[in-house]
Amino acid sequence: MSHTMVIALVAHDGGAITTTSRSVGTIVLLILVATASPARGDDSLRPALEKAWQRFLDASHSANLSDVEKTTSAFLFGTVINQAASLKLTVGPELAKLFTAYVPDIATARFVRVIEKGPTAALVYVRDSDQRDSSNRPRVDFFVLKFVKDAAGWKVDGSGQIPELKYQDGGKETGFEPSDIPRELAIDGVVRPAPSRIGAPDVKGVIDIACPGYRTEVTINGIRQAPQSSGSRSSVIAGGLRRGKNDIVIVFTKIEPDPGFNPSVTVRRFIGTSDGKQVFTFEAEARIEGIHTFSFVVND
Repeated sequence: MSHTMVIALVAHDGGAITTTSRSVGTIVLLILVATASPARGDDSLRPALEKAWQRFLDASHSANLSDVEKTTSAFLFGTVINQAASLKLTVGPELAKLFTAYVPDIATARFVRVIEKGPTAALVYVRDSDQRDSSNRPRVDFFVLKFVKDAAGWKVDGSGQIPELKYQDGGKETGFEPSDIPRELAIDGVVRPAPSRIGAPDVKGVIDIACPGYRTEVTINGIRQAPQSSGSRSSVIAGGLRRGKNDIVIVFTKIEPDPGFNPSVTVRRFIGTSDGKQVFTFEAEARIEGIHTFSFVVND
């Protein structure tokens, strides 16, 4: 799986919070999308970006939500606030701390490069994985810190690990290529505005996506959820669920030649302290690619 979490807030296109199956209270911030290729940035930009990252960490660790807002993009901050509403969480100091609960630790990694495109930029780092290849050499992980620039300077716009774990080859560390960055972390040169605010839902919900080899886009009750490019994850549903009828639109697009896997989407609802009850599931078997539209009912 490319990211494994259970209550992590993740900023994506459409404003969904990604959760994993292991790290309760985690936030992994992943941001959408670009089709244009980024350029290799001037490494002289690195100190300014690392300073912006440190300001973000300090604001979160001090539990000052106002300072967190000053160090994050309007899109990221608004997205996380919306997802807190979708979870019926109180907006306050504890939410501020969650921003950095499980973000990458650059102190334990090696700097790779700066990527830059217009008012967007990224710092790329690498570290040894705890997994090993058949020759017992460590595999390596690459991860990205993403930033956008506004009138106040550089601000954090996301972070996350590149899903593919890289093998070493003949004892040499695998090289980094910008094409390895998934669409959810791409440097696209666009600073997106803050999303419209979402109110508390009737019912909290989680969506489980498993789609190795496919890109999956889901819209629930008119609200687009975070897209998933290959891999698997569980995400808090932006906007939650309605009591009664709910509408869901699923779009699968093949991104690998032979995925060898049927993608699936499952929706669970949460009431009180319940571990969740499945209210909808779909595993594509025939005519996988394209648009699939359904309705399902939440009774309580």
